[in-house]
Amino acid sequence: MKENSKKWLLAGVVAILVIVIGGFAIGNGSSENNSPDKNSPTEGTAKKTFDKIKEDSKDSIERQNEEDPKTAESNQSSLIDPITIDFDTAMETALKHAKTGFISKVKIKIEENLPYFEVEIVENDTISFYVIDANKGDILSILNASEIGYTINKPQISVDDIMTLIETQYKGALLNSISLNYDSPDQMFYEVALFLDGAGKELIVSADDASVISEKVGLNTNQLS
Repeated sequence: MKENSKKWLLAGVVAILVIVIGGFAIGNGSSENNSPDKNSPTEGTAKKTFDKIKEDSKDSIERQNEEDPKTAESNQSSLIDPITIDFDTAMETALKHAKTGFISKVKIKIEENLPYFEVEIVENDTISFYVIDANKGDILSILNASEIGYTINKPQISVDDIMTLIETQYKGALLNSISLNYDSPDQMFYEVALFLDGAGKELIVSADDASVISEKVGLNTNQLS
């Protein structure tokens, strides 16, 4: 997947910009059944982390403006921190730290103009949640969930396989997220959010053979913010 890293990086950048202006459309699909992002264990941790970064950044900008008023205008126009980390790198960073397990979710998000990746890694019946800075590549926070009560077996199809599928069957698509739905361990599937041909799309893809089960188009930016 390394040869595709620049493409996925660009996809993340564009996707974030579209989200910010409210133009990323996505359908109301089954993703609501698999830990909606608003209830994700990473949300509270990420918010605290980004609140601290926001304050540090604000103080730094204020000092720069006091030292050189000419920089004030350029600072005001910098809406989003530059993104230098792609999906592949974010996943590799999380896996390197976790050492074992497999990725069940990767998503690029933005909080207070600071872009970051959410990466979830499953190991038997435990899930680890990583928040990774999309600018510097640092791990900002890690949350290890308690045992969920049942073992999640590694699916036949991986997140990397889904990324390859998108590139080959949905050429030019901008990726936002890939999430494994494991509510029914015997019938797992991936939920994929992407932007293609001027519309947001949600794909449901089999975790057994990568076949596209359904494809929906609609308007729901809440799932992508």
